[in-house]
Amino acid sequence: MGAAALQPQLGKLFSAAGIHIREGYGLTETSPAIAFNRFEPGGVHFGTVGIPLPGVEVRIDAEPGEEGEILVRGPNVMLGYFGQPELTRKVIDAEGWLHTGDVGKMVHKRFLQITDRKKDLFKTSSGKYIAPQQVENLLKTSRFISQCMIVGYKRPYVVALLIPNVVQLRRWCEQHGVHWTSPPYMVINPKVETFYQERIRELNTQLDKAARIRRIHLLHEEWSVSSGEYAQTLKLRRAFILEKFRSAIEALYAKKDALLD
Repeated sequence: MGAAALQPQLGKLFSAAGIHIREGYGLTETSPAIAFNRFEPGGVHFGTVGIPLPGVEVRIDAEPGEEGEILVRGPNVMLGYFGQPELTRKVIDAEGWLHTGDVGKMVHKRFLQITDRKKDLFKTSSGKYIAPQQVENLLKTSRFISQCMIVGYKRPYVVALLIPNVVQLRRWCEQHGVHWTSPPYMVINPKVETFYQERIRELNTQLDKAARIRRIHLLHEEWSVSSGEYAQTLKLRRAFILEKFRSAIEALYAKKDALLD
């Protein structure tokens, strides 16, 4: 059981080691399963939550091939919230489709992939929608990045708060003759900042132009449930983080130096 996505590379690593982990997806409102990866040949696709259960219909509320809200219909879907008919009508439409609030798409026509939460999508001031979890998951594929969050709602471009993987950063510093002191000082070291900017430029090549990270701010303290950045479900508390690091974020947009490409 879990509340966060399994990174594809970890699934592949465990599988190569003979430990077969299968990721699935469901909600309390769906009793609770909707889809899961199978153990039989051809039944797994890492990076997705698998194939819908028999008898369960899954529809993407978007044009074919595009991302949209995941809708579910079937015998596993609840009848409604007890004593709350208005709330029930908000999530289950007249045709019986449950609106999950999750955003996703179908991969290879049968594997369901979740890309974000509908409420987490944001639009930049240029009118482009950004799916933050998708971008953040890409950033965390770098062994030098431990945690991160992107910002850009009603802003001209996207910026990122990054927390380095201290072990990997210290190893890099030792290999490149950068004197190591402690994380609070290393994240403001010009050589370290330049190094992370180069990593972001590399990752930006895998993103659409609107979603590319244009500036970064390095933080030295790990985020956790106890410090407030994560909910008990291990999901980012975005509003809390925005408020906590408001001054750092505003400074990123106030800078006059060149943007990352």
